[in-house]
Amino acid sequence: MNRHRYNPGPPGNGNGARQSADPKTENRSDYYTSRVKINRADHWLENYLAFLDHEIIALKAGFIGRQYLNCAEAAYREFLTSQAAQDRFRAWLAIRICCAWLARMEARS
Repeated sequence: MNRHRYNPGPPGNGNGARQSADPKTENRSDYYTSRVKINRADHWLENYLAFLDHEIIALKAGFIGRQYLNCAEAAYREFLTSQAAQDRFRAWLAIRICCAWLARMEARS
């Protein structure tokens, strides 16, 4: 087995990584996302929100359950407008809190 490390050769002027970058695809994220249509909706979040809506009705969760769901839907709408990772995390966190509250309510009944 050959265990020699890969040697790309001597660097030209000390910044070999910058020299090897293709100027056409230097910023790869812009290069690929400009050619691919991105689906902005998160189907997992939408399915969870629909499930929670059904569970709130089935468990007769009332105003408090509806309030938790409204907060989760607001976080999801915020994610849809910004497409930021932290907003997606907030939407999942709101869904998680709503699920925990429904589990507590189901355990009491």
